[in-house]
Amino acid sequence: MDLYRNRVETYLVDDGMTKEAAMRASGKKYMLLETKKFGNAAPYKYARIDDFTGIITEGPLPEGIDKALEPYNLETI
Repeated sequence: MDLYRNRVETYLVDDGMTKEAAMRASGKKYMLLETKKFGNAAPYKYARIDDFTGIITEGPLPEGIDKALEPYNLETI
């Protein structure tokens, strides 16, 4: 996820295409994300951060990430 360019990315094209299809079929969209992946860049963009309703993480957000996510108005679980 690239918080500053509003990009959600993956390394595998097939994975990205599957995620794009799932998002098209969904009303609410939640991203399941390990906190260590904030700031990681990958070559295939499959969504914008503001396409999501919220994010689900395994623990508290890393320092400063909560502020960087504010403009996207996401529910955080």
